[in-house]
Amino acid sequence: AFKYISNNETYRHCAERITNALAARENKNPATIVTKNDIKVKWLSHLIPHDGYGASAIEMLDRLIDVPGFAARALPLSIACEDWIPQKVKDIVEPTIVNSGVLQVDGADYFLMYSPPIPRTSLHGLSVNVAKEKIIFCMWESSNIPKYWVNYINDDFDRIIVPTEWGREQMLCSGIRVPISVVNLGVNMSRYSYQERTKTLPFRFLTYANDFWDSPRKNCSYVFDAFKQAFGDRHDIELIIKLAKGDEGTQIARTGKVSNIPKLGQNVRLIEGALPPNELASLVQTAHCMLFPSSGEGFGLPPREAMAAGVPLIVSDSTALKEIARPDLVWVLPSTKTKPACDYPACYGNWNDLGTLDDFNIEDLSYLMKEVHTNYPLALEKAKAASKWIVNNQTYEHTTTKLLEILE
Repeated sequence: AFKYISNNETYRHCAERITNALAARENKNPATIVTKNDIKVKWLSHLIPHDGYGASAIEMLDRLIDVPGFAARALPLSIACEDWIPQKVKDIVEPTIVNSGVLQVDGADYFLMYSPPIPRTSLHGLSVNVAKEKIIFCMWESSNIPKYWVNYINDDFDRIIVPTEWGREQMLCSGIRVPISVVNLGVNMSRYSYQERTKTLPFRFLTYANDFWDSPRKNCSYVFDAFKQAFGDRHDIELIIKLAKGDEGTQIARTGKVSNIPKLGQNVRLIEGALPPNELASLVQTAHCMLFPSSGEGFGLPPREAMAAGVPLIVSDSTALKEIARPDLVWVLPSTKTKPACDYPACYGNWNDLGTLDDFNIEDLSYLMKEVHTNYPLALEKAKAASKWIVNNQTYEHTTTKLLEILE
């Protein structure tokens, strides 16, 4: 009880929350963050700017580095597109060294692994000697968390951080016994700042994912079918689909098959491959409506980025997306059924105990697309309210503040 009160409910915490609340009311970022004590962290994660985990790791480290009293060293599980990574983040990267079954984190107060504990990146069984806690920060997307995860987390970590309350309940129900904290991820408001927009031609729908056409989660093929059902080959309305690019082996590993992309027509444009963060943000800013009909998310960065930018959003109410699927902010695509979560990426370990993913009717998505196009002034009102909600609740400055509360 003493530890809980000391870490959560002192008057210092009260003062910080009041300050942040007042800043949020003025649409400003939280106040300058300072730490009560010096904090030394060894941070293990991917540093890949076009990947969900990798991009958010870079964003968090970029802000934590500037916090007085906070000292971090980044141990990369992998690193890519280094030209897109801020220099100050690259400056704290050091090699991951294992000696005699012990991961070297000399002098660290905390070891934080920001990655799914999948076999290809797992450190399961290695000793990690830190002064305070070993923490894992991760998320999952289907109804069942792999049993391997549960055992690994309970055996090797002192705490788990998840980005949503939905994820917290999911971890509890799956048998996680270590303390569970919630730290929302956020939006980089310098890239996804609110912009006024009007209904110009061609009217542009956008969907994007770091995945392939036949992804069982992202449902890009559903978007294409719904768009054609709603608008056919109209030249005044277009759809842009932004996907990952990979050879046949990569596609099979991720989706179980090679993508079978149909003839798209003149009003559908496919973009494949990674884009620099600023170019991706520009693509989002040029859209009239963002589509995110995912069947399962641990958080969902793209829809929140669209919300921040003031882009009207159609989003499913599946899994962790329930927390933003609010009719006053977005157009909600209802999940009406489920589908097996068996077609999961082979790189995750070929598990067969993943339960189900949410699913929906293509007709419902088609209807909502026509509604947004027809009632665009209402869509823009919702989008403006959604942007304010993100600014007040889910920027990376909020993420950093909450994370430091745990680490202190």
